[in-house]
Amino acid sequence: ALEPALVAVHDGKLKSVGAAELADRAARLAAGLVNAGLRPGEPVALFAPNGPEWVIARLGIALAGGVGVAIDDTSTDREVEVLLRDAGCRRVFTVAAHVPAVAKAIDGADMYLLDDAEDGPARPYTALLSEKGGNLPVISRDAPAALIYTSGTTGTPKSFVLRWHHIAANVAALIATGLVGRRDRALLPLPLNHVYPFVVGLLTPLSAGAAVIFPQSVSASHMGAAL
Repeated sequence: ALEPALVAVHDGKLKSVGAAELADRAARLAAGLVNAGLRPGEPVALFAPNGPEWVIARLGIALAGGVGVAIDDTSTDREVEVLLRDAGCRRVFTVAAHVPAVAKAIDGADMYLLDDAEDGPARPYTALLSEKGGNLPVISRDAPAALIYTSGTTGTPKSFVLRWHHIAANVAALIATGLVGRRDRALLPLPLNHVYPFVVGLLTPLSAGAAVIFPQSVSASHMGAAL
C-alpha cells in the first residue's frame, strides 16, 4: 500500500503518487466532471506534458465516461486548432503555457490547468475535485475510450476510435507474459498521446501493480537521473 504508482523526476527531486491517492483523485475528478455536466461519450482533450497530473486527469475522464483526446504537447497552434475542432472538444485539461492556443482554437472552452494556475480563463483542475467520488456511470466494454489521431505525415491527421475492450485485450495479453509485476519500475519517456506508451507504458504497469517513472525529459542526463 505504501508503494508509489507514479513517480516524476524533476531537478533531482522525486514527486510520488501512491496507488490509493491516484485512485482517489481520479474518482473525485470523475465525480466533479459528472457534476459539471460531462455526459458519457463526450470528448475531453488533454494537451499537456507527461506526468502524474496527466494520468490523474486521463483516468478521471475515463471514469466519468468521457472519451480522451490526447494531443502532443509539442503541437503547433494550428495543429491544436485542427484537432480540437475536429474532435468537438469543449473541455480541455492543459497547462498555463498552452492556454492561449486552446483559447484561440475554441471560443469559451472550459480549461482546467494541470500546473500552477494563473489569472485568466483557465482554472486549476483541483477545483473540479469533489469531496468524494459520487455516482459514476457504468462503462461498457464497447464504449469509446479514446479518439486517436495519426501523425499526419502525409496530410491532415485522421482520427480513429479505440474502445475499452480493445485496450483491455492488449493489457491482459501483456500482463499474461509476466514481463512486469509488483514492485517493478517502468521508465516512461514516450509521449502519452500515442497508443503504445499509453497502453504498454502506462496502463499495463499500473494494472500489474508496478510504478511508472516519468523522466524530466529525454535528454541523456535526465534519462540517467530517472534510471
